[in-house]
Amino acid sequence: MSATASWGSRLGFILASAGSAVGLGAIWKFPYMSGSNGGAAFMIPYILFTLTIGVAMLLAEYAVGRAGRAGAVGSLKKVAGRWWGIFGFIGMLTGFTILCFYSAVGGWCLKYLVDAVLGNGLIKDAALLNSHFGAFVSNGPVSFAYQAVFLILNAVVVLGGVNTGLERLSKVLMPLLFILMLILIVRGLTLPGAVKGLEYLFLPRWDQFTSSSAFNAMGFAFFSLSLGAGTMVTYACYLSEKSNLVTSTAWVAVLAIFSALLGGLMVMPTVFAFGLDPNAGPGLTFVTMPAIFAQLPAGQFFAVAFYLCLVFAALTSNVGMPLSAMGFLIAVAWVAWKKHTVRQL
Repeated sequence: MSATASWGSRLGFILASAGSAVGLGAIWKFPYMSGSNGGAAFMIPYILFTLTIGVAMLLAEYAVGRAGRAGAVGSLKKVAGRWWGIFGFIGMLTGFTILCFYSAVGGWCLKYLVDAVLGNGLIKDAALLNSHFGAFVSNGPVSFAYQAVFLILNAVVVLGGVNTGLERLSKVLMPLLFILMLILIVRGLTLPGAVKGLEYLFLPRWDQFTSSSAFNAMGFAFFSLSLGAGTMVTYACYLSEKSNLVTSTAWVAVLAIFSALLGGLMVMPTVFAFGLDPNAGPGLTFVTMPAIFAQLPAGQFFAVAFYLCLVFAALTSNVGMPLSAMGFLIAVAWVAWKKHTVRQL
């Protein structure tokens, strides 16, 4: 991406930021975190943390990025002073670490999307699905191949630049993601017993809410806004001076909350309709949901839609991380070269 590149529109910037914020966390993580921490008892502090501390920190990252226009490290150095660049390095290292993990999960989503298209993953037996998932994850070459394909997709988007890469992807995938989620929500809510899933999500169970739940709610608020990874600082580097940062920040926060609620509505009513374990954690995505699709009429169609949702969410949330990750790798290489040069002298 060139230094002179910029977002083509405010909508493109908001959707790209929301894509980074929404991501897999809304679909993969929020439903079981909310349910296991007291339903609305977790949801209320999560929303409060997002709209207070989260919004303030996101606005600060946007302001630093637009003022510095030099990536996470360079922007912090310009705005706050030389030593603040260290925190930019920490942010880039965070983004690189998250990318390593999330690209693996993105590869899993691709694998299950392929299985859904071929009709191979529609199995009713949860034990068999567990062994199927375990066999795939433990098969290094196959799981790495899917991870590599996912990383290549990310690279293609990043190399396309701000306008033709990130912005175009976000304008296409974000509306499609929400449409697919709404289709799955409507289907789930029409199933017998779906009301129990709504109660599990939206009725507060304060006896299950602990100090650990409060920390989880605050952590998920930061996580759902992509704070501290250098991504939002980098995105803001390409904003024009005329952009209204407050309005953009508010839109991203609202979309992050909205997508988390949609993720819960997409998963939990269906889980309860089939009497399955809502506390299965990440297994909800790769074990519980395939068992549900195997029992649904037109289950293959809904399985394809669900895993397509996951792939879209993974792409929109991961595509910004290579920017910080590449910056981190370049910075490390530069420091190593500088030390080598000093030794030669």
